[in-house]
Amino acid sequence: MFAIPQIQSNIISTSRLKQEKIDNSFNIDSNLALISSVGQQRSLAAVIWTFTLLAGDIEHHNDPSELSWMYYKFDNISKLDPYFYKNYIDGGLYLSVIKDDVKGAELIYKKGLKLYPNDFWLNFYDGFNKYYELNKPNEAIQRFEKIVFHPITRRNFSYISSLTARMKSQQGSMDESYRLIEALYYREERPNLKTRYFNMLNAMRIEQDLDCLNSNVSSTCKRFDLAGNRYIFSGNQWISKIKWKRFRVFESKSKRIRER
Repeated sequence: MFAIPQIQSNIISTSRLKQEKIDNSFNIDSNLALISSVGQQRSLAAVIWTFTLLAGDIEHHNDPSELSWMYYKFDNISKLDPYFYKNYIDGGLYLSVIKDDVKGAELIYKKGLKLYPNDFWLNFYDGFNKYYELNKPNEAIQRFEKIVFHPITRRNFSYISSLTARMKSQQGSMDESYRLIEALYYREERPNLKTRYFNMLNAMRIEQDLDCLNSNVSSTCKRFDLAGNRYIFSGNQWISKIKWKRFRVFESKSKRIRER
């Protein structure tokens, strides 16, 4: 059997665990645990996982300069059993959504992605955490690009494709954004999604064409959009006769003022 240093007295009382979350009696040193568990790291990790969930709370983590107590539990579990997949998925979600420890969630997702680099859900959740919580659009784009052609994306989350393209466009990568949507358009067989991708492409085309026409710097600007609609000159500027809007992402959650 494996030994669990200094935590036996805490097994009985869940309420005590909640009161003493950061107490050293429950903070097991992962190096000591690796030695004392005598090859039973996976079992020990499962025990700590259970205790961590029992002791969990829904209080928001309000100090961005420090990591939450639950992050250290999930981190210890990852050292004891690196291939414990639920620790990265559920642990990351708990930290990000419930505890509001978005930095801790990022670190847990990062550890999981080292072992499961192409996993859909790890890339999906880490991408959203990076973009909407940490304001790291370029890193979020890298995550979404890994799953944009994934079967799960095509089946259930087709908006990820347009979101990724919009993020690229907002970061100034209009050409890359266009190529991404164009690839999706030619791969898509469902009429409704194909039409949606076409409208996205046309919006980007109109934006680029009107910018070109109104800049008066080139005589090679296109005069028609992808649907064949001719641009018109009205009020001293070139405009489109159809309704369109710039291909951008809506204001992210991280830009809103949070009420604590």
